[in-house]
Amino acid sequence: MAADLWGKSYTPVSFPRADFFLEPKDRVMFWGSCFAEELLDRYERYGLPGKPSPYGLIYNPVSMADSLNMLLNHKLTSEPFHFQEMWRHYAFHTSRCFKGKEKDNTGAENHFLSLLEEGGRELGKANFLIITLGTAWVYIQEKDDLIVNNCHKRDNRLFKRNLYTRMEKDIPSLANALDMWKEKNCGLQVILTVSPVRHLRDDARENSLSKAILRCLCEELISRREWISYFPAYEIMMDELRDYRWYRDDLSHPSEKAVDYIISRFFDWCGSEDLRNTVAREGKAFLRSQHRSGNYGTSRADSR
Repeated sequence: MAADLWGKSYTPVSFPRADFFLEPKDRVMFWGSCFAEELLDRYERYGLPGKPSPYGLIYNPVSMADSLNMLLNHKLTSEPFHFQEMWRHYAFHTSRCFKGKEKDNTGAENHFLSLLEEGGRELGKANFLIITLGTAWVYIQEKDDLIVNNCHKRDNRLFKRNLYTRMEKDIPSLANALDMWKEKNCGLQVILTVSPVRHLRDDARENSLSKAILRCLCEELISRREWISYFPAYEIMMDELRDYRWYRDDLSHPSEKAVDYIISRFFDWCGSEDLRNTVAREGKAFLRSQHRSGNYGTSRADSR
């Protein structure tokens, strides 16, 4: 009776195991929304070689394609600007700003170019690029029709907000950017996922529409490239963990335990036996250091 009740209390998300193995020695980069940073944080807990995007957070697929191209060409597509005592760039998150004087535009440009150089080196050596797409809503600078990755809290009147639905343009743009990096780094594998973070600033209807567009984009990309895969983090959150106890207090971001569970499913999906053993060992060491108890690298399905 109890087992039957448990079996009906959630909807398991089933998907075939990946046709590749992620090894402990593999160099992995995590690009995308704040959920990408959550995954990177877990990865680093296990002493695994993970690296962030040189841009910081990247939310939409248009900015993702532009960011990959800038890294490849080692060229900024727009000029840095000075705002609130810091040099900023629309492609970079606030965490990547340059603390320079207003007249030091050369120093600012060199700062952002150095980030591109470092990021290019890392991506050129990476075995895996994990991309987490957050939203299909984009902000466009009115004066030059530039889609920006980050508005840096500038006056809203400088931008217009649109839902990016031009899939016929968006898919080739991101696919071509990834193709060029695949040519440069022939061993690169790309893993796409849609962020399970609920963008309720958009409201629930707009968030659902946005996630649906991103999911269609991912499906098109993986159908065109055998070296691009999809991991269903969004589906796991929506179906297996669809209870508010799995969210943080803002009811939008997955809780720490939810992220732990999702990444355990990720390791089940593509991790080699060696990697899963590493995760289990290092995860227990981390829990001891935090005076916590729990099981790392074990999914709900494993514990049933």
